[in-house]
This record gives sequence, structure tokens and C-alpha cells, in this order.
Amino acid sequence: MNGLPQPKTGKCGAFTLIELLVVIAIIAILAALLLPSLAKAKATAITTQCLSNLRQLQFAFHMYTDDNQGCMPLDYGASDSASTPASGPGSWVLGEAKNYARDSDLTNGTLYPYIKGMGVYKCPADASMALLDKKPRNRSYSLDQWLGLIDPTVPNPLLKYVRIRQNAHVLVFIDENEGSIEDGNFGLDRSPSVCWLNMPATRHNQAATLSFSDGHVEKYRWLWPKVWTTYDSQVVNAKDLKDLQKLQTTLPDPP
Repeated sequence: MNGLPQPKTGKCGAFTLIELLVVIAIIAILAALLLPSLAKAKATAITTQCLSNLRQLQFAFHMYTDDNQGCMPLDYGASDSASTPASGPGSWVLGEAKNYARDSDLTNGTLYPYIKGMGVYKCPADASMALLDKKPRNRSYSLDQWLGLIDPTVPNPLLKYVRIRQNAHVLVFIDENEGSIEDGNFGLDRSPSVCWLNMPATRHNQAATLSFSDGHVEKYRWLWPKVWTTYDSQVVNAKDLKDLQKLQTTLPDPP
């Protein structure tokens, strides 16, 4: 046939069933190896965003203080639905986040003019719902009750920034547990109390994010899971007590 190569016949380019199954198995193994890394990277990105939110809130806190002759943002104790603790007019945020997700509770707060972004008030890992509104909560963070809380249950709150003695490591904002959050302040008694008045979050791999008076932010990993039951609950074991004591060291000295 004039010496030209003849076309080959048959199905040499097709996969057999066994070869296809082998390829699928290899893809499944690779996916199993990659998924934990992807999940870890996603969790890290969420924590980074949460820390960024707190850094912005802390920056707004300092700008407010500078504009108000050293007076820190206040939190006026009040009550909302079913006597739930709430923050009254003139507070850094208004209302309470347990039952309601009202935009006005953020936009009418004294910090909003310094940080006009609704998403900054919410941890990106917080999927909890407002109990009465039946919609996603719009706030995850609370302010240390010893800084600016005007309420008879907290005697001698610090109102002036200059009165914070341990400037580098005084708690300001904290990522609060979704079962505990209500008004704009985070309740925590000083040592030797062994009770959680409010409870920190554990959304970041059994850790919470915090901001401090010198402007830095941190992630605190807890030794024991923080399972919400009720307000003013006693620590459950030695590890839980260590977590409480660690957080108590961040409270400002009494006046």
C-alpha cells in the first residue's frame, strides 16, 4: 500500500473500568489529605477576621476617649424584653443581643460614628440567632463591665482612661458566648470569685478573641470547654478555674 503507515484500529485511547476506579480512588485520597488543611486555613482566616474586628473596635474606643477628655465609652444598665439586661441610651451599643438583632442598637451607639460598619460588631464564626427576632445576631462582642458601666450592681467603675493602671493588659472587648450575651457589657468578678457571671466564646477552636487597653488583640485558648448553662455559674473543675483566673488577671485594679 505505497509504504504509508496504516491507521490503527481498536480503542487504545480509552480508559478501562479498573483504570477509572483507580483514578477516582487517587482523587479521593488526595481530597482526604487536603480537606483538613483547607479547613484549618478557613478557621485561621475566620479568627484573623475576628481579631481585625476587635482591633477596629479598640481603635474606635481610643478615638472616642480622645474626643471626650479621656472619658471612656459608657454602658448604662437598663432592661429590655422579659427584664433581660440591656444597654440604655448613651451607651456604646444599645439594647441587648440575646433576643434582638436591631441595626439601630448599633447605629445609635456612641462608637458607631467612629466605625461605620455593621459587620465589625460580629464575629464571623457566630452563627447564633436572636431568640425573639428569629434572625442572625448582629453583635458578638461586649465591653468589660469595669470600664464605664453605670449600674448600681458594679460599684466604682473606671470612667477615665487615665485611671487604668496596667495600661498594657487591661481587657476592653471580648468575644462573648452566644448563650451569655445580652447587654453591651461582659460581667466578670475579680478574684477570689469562682463564678462566671458572663461567659467567653469558644468559636475559635475552643478559644475566644480579646482586645486590650494598649490597642493589641489576642486569642485566648481555654483549657476547658465553655458550655453555657446560666448566669453566675460556678466553675466546673480545676481547668475551668484556671481559665477564669487567667481572665481575671486582665481586669483593671480597683480604684
